[in-house]
This record gives sequence, C-alpha cells and structure tokens, in this order.
Amino acid sequence: MSSGDPLVLSVQSHTVHGYVGNRSATFPLQLLGLEVDVINSVHFSNHTGYANGFKGTTLDGPQLWDIFEGLAANNLLHYTHLLTGYVRNTSFLRTILRVVEKLREVNPDLEYVCDPVMGDNGKLYVPEDLVAVYRTEIVKVATTMTPNQFEAKMLTGLEINGEQDAAKACCILHEQGVRTVIITSLEYPELEGKHLEMFASRAVGGGRVNQFRIMVPRLPAYYTGTGDLVAALLLAWTHRHPQQLDLALEKCNATMQAVMQRTAIAHNYGPGELKLIQSKRDIEDPQVTIRAERLDPCIRGLLISLEGFLLPPAPQDDTEAAQLQRCAEIELQSAAVVAFKELTINLEQMQVPFAIATSLGDRAFECLLQRLELPQAAFSAVVLLEHSVGALGPPLAQLGVGSDALLMVGSTVAQMQQGRDAGLATCLLLNTENTAVAEDHNLVDHSIRELQDVTQILRKSWVVSPPHSPTIKPLQGLPCLPAAPLIH
Repeated sequence: MSSGDPLVLSVQSHTVHGYVGNRSATFPLQLLGLEVDVINSVHFSNHTGYANGFKGTTLDGPQLWDIFEGLAANNLLHYTHLLTGYVRNTSFLRTILRVVEKLREVNPDLEYVCDPVMGDNGKLYVPEDLVAVYRTEIVKVATTMTPNQFEAKMLTGLEINGEQDAAKACCILHEQGVRTVIITSLEYPELEGKHLEMFASRAVGGGRVNQFRIMVPRLPAYYTGTGDLVAALLLAWTHRHPQQLDLALEKCNATMQAVMQRTAIAHNYGPGELKLIQSKRDIEDPQVTIRAERLDPCIRGLLISLEGFLLPPAPQDDTEAAQLQRCAEIELQSAAVVAFKELTINLEQMQVPFAIATSLGDRAFECLLQRLELPQAAFSAVVLLEHSVGALGPPLAQLGVGSDALLMVGSTVAQMQQGRDAGLATCLLLNTENTAVAEDHNLVDHSIRELQDVTQILRKSWVVSPPHSPTIKPLQGLPCLPAAPLIH
C-alpha cells in the first residue's frame, strides 16, 4: 500500500452471523477503495435483537490498548481515518481517546468519524456514564459525528423537534470542535410519518456552516446495522468528495435506499439481516435519484470585489499612478461595466445594502466612479483594502447586516477565501480560469455565470419579504463619507 492510500482503523462490534458493526462497515469501505483494519469491540454470535439472546465476549479498555500497542510496536499506525461505533463501557471509550491522541501524533490530519451509538426512539441501550464521555470528551476530538435524532439530543441536551432544532444541535457540536455533523434520521410532525430527513452540517470557517437536508422515503420496516452502514458510507464518500458534502449525502442515501428495499423485499418487510453482499453494485455505483437540498440563510446584503471582474488584479507593487491608469483603461461599453451598472440600479430598487471591496486608493476609486458615471451614494459602504489583506473584519459592520446574511461576490480563490474568513456566504463569478473552484463547496456557496444572476440568489433566500437598507453607522475611529464610508 502506498503512503497516499486511505487506511481506516475501524473499532466496532462484530457478529458471527449478520451485518452489524464491523461486519456492516468493512465490505462497503473496501468496495469503495479504502483499506480497512478492524478491532472488534465485542465478538457476539449475533446482534442483540434476537429473541433467544446472544453469546460472546466483550473487549475492555486494557485489552484494546494491548492490541493497539502491538500495532505501534510494528510501526502500523499510519491511518488516515478512525471509525468507531458501538461501545459498551467507559473504559473502552476512554481508551479510544488515547488511541486518537496517539494516531494524531503519527498523522495530525487523521479524520475521526464517530458514530455515537447510545440509543434510539427515546431509549438508551448503553450505560448512562458513556453519555457523559461522548458529550464532554469525544466531541472535542471527533472530526465527524453521525448521531441519530435521540443521540443528537443526548450529545447537546437540546430537544430536537424539527429542522431548526437540528441546526442548533449541529452548531453546538461545531462549537465543541466537530467539523461535520450528520443527523442520520430526523422525524417531526410535518413529515407525517412518510419520510425521514437526513440533516447535515459542516463548519467551513469564519463561524459559518453549510447545511443540507435530504428527504428519505420511510419504509415500514427496521433493520439492525443500518446506522453502521450509513457511517461507513459517509466516511467513504466524504473521503472521495471532501468538498461536496451534498454529493456524499446523495450517494450514501442512494445506496441505503437500494439496500433497504432489497432487504425488505427479501424478508417480506419482516425482521432479518441486511442484504449487503447482494447490494455490491449499489455500493460501488449508487444511482442517485434524490437530491440534497442546501439550506441557506436569508441573504440581506452584498459585498462585491471589483478586482478580477471590473478591474484586473492588483500587482504586488501597486502605485496610485498604476491604479489611475487601470481605471482610465476600462472599456465603458464592456459587458462587465454594463452588468455592474445594471446591478447597481437593481439593488437600489430592491433596497439591498450593497458594498464594494477594492484595493484602489481613495483617489483612484473616485476616478473609477467618475468614469462609470456612478454616484458614491449608490453604495452603502466601500471597503478599501490593501491587496495583501486576508480578512475583511470590522468594516462589514458598516452595512448593518450580520456576516451570516452577507454575500461576497468575487472571481478569484483569494476573494472566496477572504469572504469565508470573515464568515460570509460566498458567490463565485465564473470565468474560463476558475470553474474548478466552483466544486469546492467548503469555499464556494454559490456560482453564477452572469453578474445579474446574483439577484436570483437574493430572492431565493428571502423567506417573507425583501430586506430594507439599514441606517449606516460609522465605526469608531474609522474614516467615512456621508453616503458611502471609505474604510482602509
């Protein structure tokens, strides 16, 4: 195996018969190209739902550490992912914390995917003292967590009665350090018992999250091992599509629907084991028929970067004379100029706060406005940045719009990163050189081909009525003009 190949250490339950835990996870992970080493937290005859019980043994914390030390002694800790599932005691769970620490000494970029198996439908099926360890310790080291609705409640202490509660629960976990949270099954009255919702949230920097939902038809049957399979599929597909959480959700769901349908039909919608081997083709090549829907906050203001769109990028040794020259060379009849002036008029009619970000100095910017025959009052604020500045920071307060409701429009990777660092939604204006960047959903929230298309993003995000322009209040200690504050 080459050093670049993904290698998963999967610490979960094992059954001789049936597909739960490692038996449910290993086969799909391997089919999707990941090497898998397994440690069995329990070794049972069958899963615990059988009428006549089960027999077997349980691994404790010291035994887990003994196995782990054997791996370490032979320099076998070069894992890219750790996947954990069902754990029966706190000794074992606390040892997993030690495992994470040691693995990250070898690979600081280790992705830890934790399926916090604690219970379902309002009932715990692990000892209560495990909950505290998950809630106060595991959340601080996990990269991804895949709780069900009940487990999300146990992790956050928040009653989850709908999508808004789910979003809040995810944000609580983000604040603890979990980058990606997928609530694998969400139920609430509006779904009328016909669907389940998979709700996903990813922290993408600047205090901002990307959130998605996907509606899943509800089957009149329940099969043990489905949660283990979901966690494994999400690990595999997020590894393959690290910048497209929505696509990973879609492929995971497509496989799950195929496996569940095949299993339900085989058992006449009664109890039985997952038909996993028979679903090989659906694991390798899932046929997506249900799309994930992005959940965006209401956009109430715009920040548009001029460089790369209306003006060429600023050179490192930029001077006022060079800036004035660039402004003088603008072709007034160009498509970019026409689109920019039309958008300015439309945003004024829509009463949308509108700011400009540019590295031009005061004199060059005034020259630009004269050339474009635009009044300075057309903009709620003008953020004048040196081209080396990497974050927008406090000047955004001039718009009177929270950063989570502000959309930054630009045409370069640097501008998208600048917006993301400031906690803004981002919109990439596509050109021949930046189309690949549009696929990075961790960096780019929206992409458009024409500048005017930004108004469609605004309208789509408005829940009830258009926003109104705020009263502009200058920040303390910052220079501003009456109509459009200039902020360095």
